[in-house]
Amino acid sequence: MISNQKHIEYCQRYKRVRDVIDGQFRLKQVDLSRIGIKNQSSQNILLNCNTGYLRLINPSDVSDYNRNKNIGMINGAVLFNASARTLSGLMGLLFRSDPRWPEFAGGMDYLLKDADGAGLSLDHQAQLVAWNVTQVGRHGLLADMPRNELGEAVTLDRVKRGYRAGIKQYSAENIVDYHESVVDGAKVLDLLILREYKTAWNDNKIDRTEEEVFRAYRLNDGFVTVQMYDKGMTATSEEIPIIAGGSESLDRIPFVFVGSVNNNPDYDPLPLEALVDTNIGHYQESANLRVSSWDTSAAQPYIADDGYLRHKRSDEEKGKAVEVGSDIVHIMGTGGVCGFAQPSPNSLSSDLMAKDEQRMVALGAQLITASGQAETAEAVRIKHGSDISVLESISINVADAYMKMFEYCHKLMGIAYDDLATALNREFFDSKLTAQEVTAIVGAWQAGAISEMEKSIALQKGKIIDAETDLDEMHEQIQDEQVPAPQFDEVIPSTATITNDEQ
Repeated sequence: MISNQKHIEYCQRYKRVRDVIDGQFRLKQVDLSRIGIKNQSSQNILLNCNTGYLRLINPSDVSDYNRNKNIGMINGAVLFNASARTLSGLMGLLFRSDPRWPEFAGGMDYLLKDADGAGLSLDHQAQLVAWNVTQVGRHGLLADMPRNELGEAVTLDRVKRGYRAGIKQYSAENIVDYHESVVDGAKVLDLLILREYKTAWNDNKIDRTEEEVFRAYRLNDGFVTVQMYDKGMTATSEEIPIIAGGSESLDRIPFVFVGSVNNNPDYDPLPLEALVDTNIGHYQESANLRVSSWDTSAAQPYIADDGYLRHKRSDEEKGKAVEVGSDIVHIMGTGGVCGFAQPSPNSLSSDLMAKDEQRMVALGAQLITASGQAETAEAVRIKHGSDISVLESISINVADAYMKMFEYCHKLMGIAYDDLATALNREFFDSKLTAQEVTAIVGAWQAGAISEMEKSIALQKGKIIDAETDLDEMHEQIQDEQVPAPQFDEVIPSTATITNDEQ
C-alpha cells in the first residue's frame, strides 16, 4: 500500500471539499453511515464522531431512542450549498468564451474531438481539469499511447490502426506519490505513482467489481519506464520502456501537474476550502436550529393539581399521555391550574447562520449577494478581486499544462513539434470602454504618446475591437482602404497646342 503521509492528509481535506460540492445527500450519507451499525460499542461511536459533518447527540448513548434522534437530526439538516454555486459561477466566468486551441498539423487535430482516446473533446476535458483544480488546487495530465507489453516502437501502420497518443487526466486523490531529482541542473520527476481502477468481471459477464491498480513511472539513466502493480503493491508486469515515434526513448515522464498556484509537483492551496469550512458551519447550525425547533417549538401542556395527579396514577390511566384539544375536558379540583408552557424564542443559531452567510460572501460566494441589488462590473471586480486572481492563475496553469501535453503527444507520435499557443479565457467581465475612455486612448495615439499597436491593443481589451481580430492584418487593411488626398498646389502642365489660326 502507498504510505505517503502528506498525500493521505491532503486527501482528507480533498474529501471535505468534494463532499460539500456533491451536496446535501452526500453529507447525510456520511453522517448516517456513522450510526448505521446498531450494536456498536460506545467507544467506537466516540472514535467515529469526528469523521462526519454534524455533531452527534449524546454519542456515548447507543440506545435505539438516541440513534433515532440522531437520524432525525441528520435528516432534518438543510445545506445551503454556497460552495457549489460559487464553483459553478467561477466556471461560468472561466469558460464564458471558448478556449483558444492551436491549429494542429501532421494529423494531430484528432485531439480536438478525441483528447483522451475515449471520445472526450479538448473543450470538455479542459473544463473538467479546471473544475477539479478550482475545488482542490491539484490535478494531473498524462500523455499516453497504446502499446504492447514489449514497448515496441510506434509505426505508421500502427497509427493508422488507432495507436494514437492521448491525454489522460488524474484527480488529486489518484496522484498517490512522486519524487524529483536534479538532472542537468533542473528538477525533474524520476518517480510517479498513479492509481487507476480496473473492472473485474464475474463469470456471468454482468456482475463486476472495481479493483485498484497502480501505474509506476520511473526515470533511470535518461530512460522512462512504466510498471503495473496491484493493490498490495506487488508487481503485475515487467518494467516496460516507453518508446516514442521513430524508436526514440522518452527522457522525461510525460506527466504535468496542474495547480492553483503553479504547475510544480508541490501541493497547492485548496481554493474553495475556506468557503467550504464556513459552509459546513452553516450546515451544522441548520441542524441545531431544526432540532431545537422540533423539540421545543410546540406548546407543552401542564396541569398543576394534586387530585388530577392521583387520578393519573390509577391503574386505568397509568402510562397514558395527557390529551389536549377543543373536545377534551380536564376537570380539576379547587385551586388546580391547567396551561401551556412555551420557551422564549432563541435566535442564537439564526444569528450564527446569518454571520456565516456574510462570511461566505466575503470568501467568494459570488452568487450570494448581501443586498440583492445589481452591481456594476467594476464593483464586482473590486469586491472579488482575490477570487479573480486565483481564477486567472488557474486559467494560465491549465493552458500551460496543455501546451506541454501537446509537446509530449507529438513526440509519442514521432511528429515534429512547434510551440503551439494555447489560452483559456482571462477576461471574466464585460469591460467595454466608455466614449470618454475611447477618446482618451485615440487622443494619446494622435499625440504620439502611444503607438498605433498599443492603441489597438487597448481598444481590443476594451471589447471595441473583436478579440479574434489579427491586429497586423487590420492595420494593413486600414492602409489599403485609405485614399490619397488630392494635392492642389502642384502646377499641371498643359498638353494643348495653340495654332496661329486660333490666335
